Amino acid sequence: GMHADDCYAFGMTLAMVVLGCNPFHGMDDAAILRLKLEKGSFSAAIGNRRLSPSHIELLRGLLADDPRQRWLSEDLEQWMTGRRLTPKNSDAGRRASRHFDVAGKEYWQVRPLAMALSENVPEAVKHIESGNLEKWVTRSLGDEERAKSIIEAVQEVKEAGKTSHYQDQLVARACIALDPSAPIRYRGLNVMPTGIATALVEAVATGQNLQTINEIISSQLVTLWVNVQKDAKMDLVPFAQHMERMRGMVEKDSFGSGLELALYEMNPGIPCLSPMFKNDCVLSPKHVLASLERIAASGGHPSDPIDRHLAAYLIAREKRSEALFAAMSPTETGMKRGLAMLSLFGEMQYRYGPDQLPRLCAWLLPLVEPCFKRFLSKPLQEKVRRQAKEAVEKGSLSLLLKRVDDPDRVIGDETDFLAARQMYQAIQKEMEVIQHNIKNKDTVARDLGRPVSASIASLLALILIALTLWRTVWNGLIG
Repeated sequence: GMHADDCYAFGMTLAMVVLGCNPFHGMDDAAILRLKLEKGSFSAAIGNRRLSPSHIELLRGLLADDPRQRWLSEDLEQWMTGRRLTPKNSDAGRRASRHFDVAGKEYWQVRPLAMALSENVPEAVKHIESGNLEKWVTRSLGDEERAKSIIEAVQEVKEAGKTSHYQDQLVARACIALDPSAPIRYRGLNVMPTGIATALVEAVATGQNLQTINEIISSQLVTLWVNVQKDAKMDLVPFAQHMERMRGMVEKDSFGSGLELALYEMNPGIPCLSPMFKNDCVLSPKHVLASLERIAASGGHPSDPIDRHLAAYLIAREKRSEALFAAMSPTETGMKRGLAMLSLFGEMQYRYGPDQLPRLCAWLLPLVEPCFKRFLSKPLQEKVRRQAKEAVEKGSLSLLLKRVDDPDRVIGDETDFLAARQMYQAIQKEMEVIQHNIKNKDTVARDLGRPVSASIASLLALILIALTLWRTVWNGLIG
């Protein structure tokens, strides 16, 4: 909470001390809240009891329902030094000239009425769509500005049509305009916009109201709440812009985005809430790899060493690119996912340590199995496997990445494969020619017989010529 919330709690504690009792004894939370809404916190706590003027002044200042009018520590110091302040009376008790009926009960003030409408959504929708609510605000309460705010607040959701949760959004927007100082009331969850961050942490921890908070952020209820504030609107503009940025995050469904990323952006001090770290407190990216190593050593770990929570945590804390984590999505190919994880964790090991992570390396090894299969040479594939196992034993993620994703080795393997394929194709063509020729024996005999017969004829001619010359020479010698 804020400092003003602490002052309110101090004022209520002080009221019980001054009164000597708990003025709300025996009442449940709903009854106490309704009483405060109808009468204001000061009147609800003090009632008709007699107090000294100084005590009345002090308690009225501390229990002011409007945080902007509530006394803070500076005001307390002035009161203690004897300076008298005049706290403003709350308008919580302002009554209309005519009551408004909801669920069989009469309501004379806007704050209790807004709470009743949020608790009776189907009936509230009828009053809003028929125009009864804005007419009551205009005629019985005499507040045309508030009536105009109600019309504008519900107009957008009416124009969008009756989509899912139309009634809940219609009533939530009407209640925000009717009671701007109240929390956002949506599907049974009441939360101040500045408390959405904390409520989201609780929702993640308990597994409850996650979808409700998602819808509160994505349906721009926070922007509407800021717009209907009066004096504090300018101070809340940066907060509204921040929540609009969160809305953009929750509407993304990519790996590492969504509600998980908004969780860590809105709560910069919380640890990583990944289910993997249920027994660890990972307060910094520096602790991630050491925790993953312990998880890997304990056995029973999930198939992947990263989930949406861890991805969102690293994006938020290290301002990393969402594109890197999109490659780790379960919808991506196995090789792309494995290399993306190995690249991320390898860089983190280089930056933060520890130097040896053999268990985490072994955890990642099956995820890079497709990297081995892309090598076309079986001997090379086995060689890379051996080298990868050696890198695992050393616990070096960067070395493992180098072994399974060496561009020169991949290109060389592809080049050798292409050369072998071309040689194979050439041999196949030559074999096809030979087989074709063997099937045509006449052609083979003709093609082979002609040069053979020519060679034999030439040989015989040479022999005859040689004999003729020898005979001529011999006769010459005899004669």
